[in-house]
Amino acid sequence: MPDTDSSVAHGINDNSVVVGSSNTANSIRAFIWTGTSGVRDLGTLPGDNSSQAFGINRQNEIVGYSSGPSGMEAVLWTPDGGIQRLGRVRAADLSRALAINVSGDVVGASGSAGVDRAFLWDRNRGMQDLGVLPGDTESVGTGINSSGRVVGHSTGPGGVRAFLWERNRGMQDLGRLPNAKFSRALGVNDPGDVVGTSDSPSGSRATLWSRGGSIEDLNTLIPAGSGFVLTHATAINNRGTILAIGHDDSAHGHDQEVPVRVFLLVP
Repeated sequence: MPDTDSSVAHGINDNSVVVGSSNTANSIRAFIWTGTSGVRDLGTLPGDNSSQAFGINRQNEIVGYSSGPSGMEAVLWTPDGGIQRLGRVRAADLSRALAINVSGDVVGASGSAGVDRAFLWDRNRGMQDLGVLPGDTESVGTGINSSGRVVGHSTGPGGVRAFLWERNRGMQDLGRLPNAKFSRALGVNDPGDVVGTSDSPSGSRATLWSRGGSIEDLNTLIPAGSGFVLTHATAINNRGTILAIGHDDSAHGHDQEVPVRVFLLVP
């Protein structure tokens, strides 16, 4: 986009269409990129000046937020270039949409004063508060599969816990790695495998929650002595291929900023 000094890509669909955000001199703006048309500003709600895009489905429906004097609101950009308000859980909330599935169901977070609640939005029911795990006070929805299973994390006095939400079972605690204090789920595939991150005595570790109920540190799947540490698993496709990020193992414990490395784990 013209007059930008940096940009970040947040999502890609089966058609290799990319969405993200770019910094301009006065604001941050959501964009869409295609191989034929390049980058295009997705725009904002009327009266707003900023936006970000986080997710896109195969129909080129895009979700994110628009922001301005009235605050931040979750939005959906339609394939024809329109923009639709998704609302907020409560009138005074701010909201942001983080992921969308092939049916157009959207997940994200809505809240105020730093207290978010995970939401699920669909065209028939509108925005639904998904609640929190027992004893917790806030939650965020980060991923959704084609059958409407939602993943994210719930936070309270006991720390941060990854969750899986299903319409007939509600919100379930996915657990943490042994001796861990937090876990976050970031992606889910159609078979029901979930990926994310959990801490360990050695720091954050990319994590897989399999559909059978087991939890696994993905660092156990790479060769010993590889020199790398996988810290977050951000996505998993239906074939079980996992996108993860990490860093050089030698950088552990160093104060200086270290380069982030990106990995594909292929079954």
